[in-house]
Amino acid sequence: MPDRPLGVLAAPALLVFLAYRGASVLLELLALLGVAFAAGTPLMACHTPVFTPAAGGFIVQSFPL
Repeated sequence: MPDRPLGVLAAPALLVFLAYRGASVLLELLALLGVAFAAGTPLMACHTPVFTPAAGGFIVQSFPL
């Protein structure tokens, strides 16, 4: 559970708001990253255990040697 659930709630709300207003996708992603960094969670520590094994499996399946 994140220490600051406001960031978890604000990120999708900001994303929906910017999409509704017609903002570009890049601006939406930057806003999403800004909210994630402001939440105070260690992003790389949360992201690495999930992403690394999945990316490794995808690479092994897609690019056989």
